[in-house]
Amino acid sequence: MGDTAIACDWENFRHPLLRRFKLQGKAKFIDLVGYRLDGIVWKVEIGGCIVALKVRECQNASLLQKMHFVIEYSSDSVWLNPKPKIFNDTLRNLYAFSDEGRRR
Repeated sequence: MGDTAIACDWENFRHPLLRRFKLQGKAKFIDLVGYRLDGIVWKVEIGGCIVALKVRECQNASLLQKMHFVIEYSSDSVWLNPKPKIFNDTLRNLYAFSDEGRRR
């Protein structure tokens, strides 16, 4: 994993991100392991070691999937600001899709 410090405060657990991978040498892509909305994983040989490498992640896809699920399956209303003007407006709209936001 290297000697780079890993952020372990609560916010980083709530919003996990992958650390940047610093390639030293060549990577030989062997096979596609799998993929979903949040990433693609490859079996790769790096420096004589076989590793799994996640090469893409997309939290937006995850958020869209959650929003779609709420629209399709929740009996609760989702109250949105139809003309958000500032970041907090859009954040409140996102919150409206959450379990807590739909209970308001």
